[in-house]
Amino acid sequence: MSFIHASIYEWSRNDKLIENAEIKFSENSDTVFADFNNDGFTDMILKVPDSRWKVYTNTGDTANPEYRIELECLPSFIAVKTVYLNLDNKIDLACLYASGSLRGYINNSADESISLYSEPDLFKSLSDIVISNITFLDFDVDGDLDLCAETDSQIIAYENKSFNDSDGTVVQWAEENFPNPFSSPTIMSYEVLQEGNVTIKIYDIHGKPVSHYRLGVQKPGSYVYNWDGKNNKGIDMPSGIYFAKLRAKYDIIKKKITFLR
Repeated sequence: MSFIHASIYEWSRNDKLIENAEIKFSENSDTVFADFNNDGFTDMILKVPDSRWKVYTNTGDTANPEYRIELECLPSFIAVKTVYLNLDNKIDLACLYASGSLRGYINNSADESISLYSEPDLFKSLSDIVISNITFLDFDVDGDLDLCAETDSQIIAYENKSFNDSDGTVVQWAEENFPNPFSSPTIMSYEVLQEGNVTIKIYDIHGKPVSHYRLGVQKPGSYVYNWDGKNNKGIDMPSGIYFAKLRAKYDIIKKKITFLR
């Protein structure tokens, strides 16, 4: 089972967060498509007549495409959104119930099987409102997904304060990446203060992972990493704002980078 940091979810209401943002809530759908087990094939969550939801795994057989039932235990909720709620590069779920409450399901899938477990305290700070729709976006462009909830009379914004910059006890950025903005590879310098397993992940402004680099166990010292503006499949990313998140042990620090093509 993957470790979930105790303070990973922290939502704080911020009424100024979306003053200048254009909010577009999507239509509720009875089918959700996503690659939940990271095997390269699109899986499916389907609403069945009794209002429950079933999870189907894509078998990956290109000659005879087939979905098999993986989970039947998801309860009755009126809407579901796929969102990256932590830093494990797996697609999680935010589920909205008819009562207006919101429940998160963390993706703990391994190998080919799909595993989703409920995290009841995920949106605990939203328990005082009844909502009819939700959307996730990095409204304040700080690298963390924020949340907007629609009620009968207003739209309420919650700022995500989950991944605050660390105190640098394990790892830290040494300086601003150069060049920034960049159109050719940009150099990111960082320092490891305590030996640990280091990873760098690049996210887009929607919180979707673009690339994931496992740099292995590194001893204390200075290091550099070059990002060429491509994802893990070698595909050029479009111009825009991205975030680099540097992680070692339980320290997670981030920086904003601007890619111009």
